[in-house]
Amino acid sequence: MSDGVPALETLPHELRLAVRRAVAAVEEADQPVPVAMYRGLAPDLRPYVEAMLAAAGRVLIELREGFISGYDDAVARELAREGIGALEPIDAAVLALVLLHGFVIPKAQGELPRTARAYQARRVSFETLVNSRIRSREQIRLSLQRLRDRGLLQPGDSAPIRPGPQFLRLTPQASNLIEENLILLADPDGALADAIRRRRAQARSQAIEGEKR
Repeated sequence: MSDGVPALETLPHELRLAVRRAVAAVEEADQPVPVAMYRGLAPDLRPYVEAMLAAAGRVLIELREGFISGYDDAVARELAREGIGALEPIDAAVLALVLLHGFVIPKAQGELPRTARAYQARRVSFETLVNSRIRSREQIRLSLQRLRDRGLLQPGDSAPIRPGPQFLRLTPQASNLIEENLILLADPDGALADAIRRRRAQARSQAIEGEKR
């Protein structure tokens, strides 16, 4: 394995099983997996778990409650470019409204910590979505169900309208990107949006310069 991690086959059989079980757990879980539940998530075996995930374009994401897996940022960008996993326009609009009213606005108003991520968003009322007038009540209701089925909203017909378990699988960079895109959408002429555009333009320029060297 890369980055100085010995091959998994060098471990005793019992530890190899522990690593594989930990990988399966973080890939299948809807919530962060506590370290105490799986031997493979202990610090000495964690690099093996990370290496196995990396071979599949995945990364190990550490949260306060434990670990879960998600796509590597570069892999996620490539999947997005190819349109894999893309949402229907109405579903994307509904999800954007949920994030805007439940996460971006409360965070901007100091109701959420500055370090908060999307999965910590506040609940949004159904009427807030209806009042946006993007679609009819029934179309929005059907959209919410599709988003719940994909784990993008909390599951269950009576569950609060909040980001679902898939948002736990976002890397910090991916979570920040979503927040910035929503700021650009909600307040394109604001000072924060201007700062985001300047920073992105500078990053692109640096990347181009780096490719020329």
